[in-house]
Amino acid sequence: MNIKIIKMVTGEDLITEIKETTDDSYIVKNPCVLIPTKEGYGIAPWAFMSKDTATGIELSKDKVVFVASPHDDFSNQYKEAFGSGIVAPKKKIITPDDMKLAT
Repeated sequence: MNIKIIKMVTGEDLITEIKETTDDSYIVKNPCVLIPTKEGYGIAPWAFMSKDTATGIELSKDKVVFVASPHDDFSNQYKEAFGSGIVAPKKKIITPDDMKLAT
């Protein structure tokens, strides 16, 4: 998955999978808007009325301020919602005490 944050000229911050890039546009799949919550941030569907959200919506590049890679927490939340359901665990240093012999 090529997950990116897209800042729109309207001020919306989207997290989405970019399927394709052309000279004039981005084709995005399952775009979501980032919403501040009491616990941090959440995601909600963007353009939810369109039947094309799962196959691809075209965003004109002249309506985009920037495209950037999301922090892992945002990326993991997006993958939980739209990905394979497999989310990488948080990294942890494994010490000899953590290892157990399996027989």
